[in-house]
Amino acid sequence: MITKMTQYSFILLSGEQETFMEKLRTLGVMDVTRSSKPVDETSSSMFAKSDECKKVLGRLEDVDYSKDADFEVISSVAAVQTKASFGQEDPVKAFTESSLRLEELKQRLQILRKAYEEQLPWGTFDEQKLKALAEQGYKTRYYKIQTKLFDESWSADYPLQVISENGTFTWFVTVSDDPHYDFPIDECNLASGSCQDTAAKMDKVSSAIIECKGKLLSLKRLIPQIEKS
Repeated sequence: MITKMTQYSFILLSGEQETFMEKLRTLGVMDVTRSSKPVDETSSSMFAKSDECKKVLGRLEDVDYSKDADFEVISSVAAVQTKASFGQEDPVKAFTESSLRLEELKQRLQILRKAYEEQLPWGTFDEQKLKALAEQGYKTRYYKIQTKLFDESWSADYPLQVISENGTFTWFVTVSDDPHYDFPIDECNLASGSCQDTAAKMDKVSSAIIECKGKLLSLKRLIPQIEKS
């Protein structure tokens, strides 16, 4: 005889599944289909939000700038942020946005630091004077060479000016209107921009990083709120 089966759906927490299944097996023969996916869009949204909250909690609990060189400033910023946004923000959204912003700023600072290191040995050139020389038919050429390979006698044969030297490398320029100009080593490219401008940009990005860190530190006060959500 064929008996019509009755279908039931159960929603369980992951930690309760095995115990529940053991109890079901004692009831007799049945066909069980397991699924770890939410059964509808509402449940899916709830599970996704819960998972996001757990991830944010783990990362937020690890926020610690006590060993940061700017810790005192970061703490001050955090205190101001706490007063300014008290009870007015979604902690998960605020953490996610601030974290992404912080990573973007860190990458930007790395790029600026690299540019600064390339620009620093060249110092600052007077663009107007270089332009005036070019208009008179003089060409400025730029060189970088290991200091041990730099030949002092070059200064006697070429209008040469050493710009900087750090013990390892020497940076220098030559200026010439000779159409048959020839130099023993190859030219290098002059780093674009000035180290002063780049340093100013670095300061702005560093300040923005401190603001972001202060924001993240201030959000730690909302951990209990996230745990309840």
